Amino acid sequence: MIDRLIPYSAEVYQGLFTFYYQTISPVHIAALGIGLFLVALSARYSKRGGLVGQMVIAGLWVWNGVVFHNQFLIDLNWAAQYFGYAFIAQGALIAAYAFVQRDTVYKPDPGIRAASGVLIILAMTFSPTVAAVLETPISHSQLFGVTPLTIVLASVGTWLVAYQRPPLTLMIIPTLWAGWEVLTTQNLGLWSDCAFAGIALASAAGVLIYSRTAKD
Repeated sequence: MIDRLIPYSAEVYQGLFTFYYQTISPVHIAALGIGLFLVALSARYSKRGGLVGQMVIAGLWVWNGVVFHNQFLIDLNWAAQYFGYAFIAQGALIAAYAFVQRDTVYKPDPGIRAASGVLIILAMTFSPTVAAVLETPISHSQLFGVTPLTIVLASVGTWLVAYQRPPLTLMIIPTLWAGWEVLTTQNLGLWSDCAFAGIALASAAGVLIYSRTAKD
């Protein structure tokens, strides 16, 4: 079953990323600034910080649905069109929920803010750092904001400081996607990406468990 959904080799998949970055340049570089902006938002409370952060995250989900999946990955995988629709729907859901909750006041403690910042920084740095350590091309890594796994991890980080209890409806697609990426990268033998996907999956599950057990 999984072979039908992954009809390509690891080399072809990595080549897609290289072509993708070349085509969208310098968007993938500018996205690092977005990541730093999200880290800054997580560092201190502001009245509209949560809303702004969630709107940024929503935009990244839509980008990945429209551009990465429906314009690039679709050349390799027939299911990418449907993945793209799911990402666009996730972006719309994030934006809608953030707008509805815009007047809710939540001031997380410093520990939660620190955890949020760590997750966002990890989303920005994990894959390129591993590529550098292993002396593999950075163009084969998942770069922040313009690839799916990075926004899964960044989304979890921003939800920590935006909501006391991130709603289950926002967590479904990110958790499922992280799980899918674990299977995909394992099947392709991309073990660093598999570890990245495992971190994203564990973070999503951990935040979900924490949010359901934390006291008001």
